[in-house]
Amino acid sequence: MLSSPAITINPLATQLIDWGPAYNPLASKKLFAIALEDTVYLQDVFSREAEAVPGFESPDESNISSLSFDRSGGALLVSQVTGIVSIYDVSTG
Repeated sequence: MLSSPAITINPLATQLIDWGPAYNPLASKKLFAIALEDTVYLQDVFSREAEAVPGFESPDESNISSLSFDRSGGALLVSQVTGIVSIYDVSTG
């Protein structure tokens, strides 16, 4: 279970939660992505196991502005307030 009792919401943030596509028959996991403060987490919906996505921890607090899975659920796009956009391969890390 994820919790962040001292979370502050960035006014520039647009989408800090996204569900992996449930209709993807090739997906071995049903994932949920969430940005809490300066870290992105992936959580398996069934097992409830959560892990921080490597490489998205940022020294600048609350700079993640949005995240979104692609239609296949195999990639997660993370954009930051600074304009940096990163793509994370969900299956290989």
